[in-house]
Amino acid sequence: MNLSKPLGTAAMLSLFLGACATAPLPPAGAADARTRLTGLQSDARLGNRAPAAMKDAEAAVQAAEQPVARKDADLGVHRVYIADRRVDIATARATTRYAEDQRAKLGDERDRARLEARTREADSARTEA
Repeated sequence: MNLSKPLGTAAMLSLFLGACATAPLPPAGAADARTRLTGLQSDARLGNRAPAAMKDAEAAVQAAEQPVARKDADLGVHRVYIADRRVDIATARATTRYAEDQRAKLGDERDRARLEARTREADSARTEA
């Protein structure tokens, strides 16, 4: 009876299963960072306000999504942390730019309202005279 074929198959199967057990996995939290970044990018008010920060955040999230072996779990945690901070920075910069744009817009509206008020005063004064 030839047992070498079933033993060889069993050995290959055990190697394959062992390799699967230690396959690198994306770090926990990488999906959350991607979700936050995608939400920021799709926000109509903020999505295009801080392109450099968005680019940095995208690169950090892509790095965080890279699978790491169990022995490199600390590296994965670090990458996720950096990705979270970069998304926070992009959000803060986009929000700041939005607020600055709104302030400028409100300043223009205020100036326009003052001009209209002065024009009405002048017209009223002419009418009285």
